[in-house]
Amino acid sequence: MPTLHRIYTVYFPWEPCNSMHNAKIQQKSLKATFEILKDFDVSPTLLTKSLAFLLFNDLVDTPVELVTGLIVSSTPYEVEVTNL
Repeated sequence: MPTLHRIYTVYFPWEPCNSMHNAKIQQKSLKATFEILKDFDVSPTLLTKSLAFLLFNDLVDTPVELVTGLIVSSTPYEVEVTNL
């Protein structure tokens, strides 16, 4: 298992499959994000907490298609899904 995937499964075990409400998931993920940034000495040394919070919110607001690499385009006549 790649290192980044291992880190993800340790710090965010509830994300792949869960039955929690989105607000609760986001709150737990925000807390875990700050924890991982602190554990790896990224914050506050390299990244301020306020900037980390802004980046987290931007990622949460990003459409899943942009994160996964899928482009979803639709017209009145067709829907097409392609990889980048």
